[in-house]
Amino acid sequence: MSCLTFNATANSGVCTRLCGNSILEAGEQCDDANFVAGDGCSDTCQVEEGFVCVGVPTTCTSTCGNGIKSLSEGCDDGNLVSFDGCSSTCVVETDNTCTGIQPSICSSICGNGVKATNEACDDNNTTPGDGCSSCQIDLNAFCVHPSGLPSSCDFCGNDKRKLPETCDDGNTVDNFGCKADCSGVLPNFSCSGGNSTHNDVCNVTCGDGITFLTETCDDYNANNFDGCSNTCQVEYGYDCVPDVNGVSDCSSTCGDNEVASNEVCDVGITNGDVCLSSCLVV
Repeated sequence: MSCLTFNATANSGVCTRLCGNSILEAGEQCDDANFVAGDGCSDTCQVEEGFVCVGVPTTCTSTCGNGIKSLSEGCDDGNLVSFDGCSSTCVVETDNTCTGIQPSICSSICGNGVKATNEACDDNNTTPGDGCSSCQIDLNAFCVHPSGLPSSCDFCGNDKRKLPETCDDGNTVDNFGCKADCSGVLPNFSCSGGNSTHNDVCNVTCGDGITFLTETCDDYNANNFDGCSNTCQVEYGYDCVPDVNGVSDCSSTCGDNEVASNEVCDVGITNGDVCLSSCLVV
């Protein structure tokens, strides 16, 4: 019996396949001890496209990123870049579909409420201008992505403070207390009162030792009658100058004809019979 056309050998009139016997023989490029196609070594012991096969018995591995989808790959889009639908290890990424094998063509489903790896957001619709447009976050918008739920998006500067905003003072400009992107309070400010229906009110932080914007002094406290008031304004009869650390150092001048909070009298340089030189009553 002739068995040449079967890539086999005659044994007592029976043809036995040589491919799949774990021995690399003439005419074979590989032999992985099986007759299964699609695993790198075909059922005729030829190396399949997209695979590299070595050793005896042959071990075959696919080459991710070569643009040829092998049986062991979920996709192969011809690169090793993640977040494009097909990962760097040739796995189909979350909420993506990949079709074709040379190469795989992958795309996400925008508007289905599931944030894909190549989407910045997905709020379960395709409405433009609502914070998430075409599954990309709009300018001055922010989005949170609760597990298993659509993205929730809103805008910074819309007079409403919502997570993940730290503050919202009704604008997208720095210098008013809340950062332009609503991610935090600027130095020397405090903001409070904001909620899901109302904006924050921001004020300069009086008492932090830094004279800033509307403050005329800041002596590191919020006490009255020490020269710098609890609203960080220089009190009548006092002069305040910054010390080496920038903290206001306030003092009154007896004899300047201005009765400061720590004086009981001051009639100017004529202090004498009625008001002592220490600005105390005789």
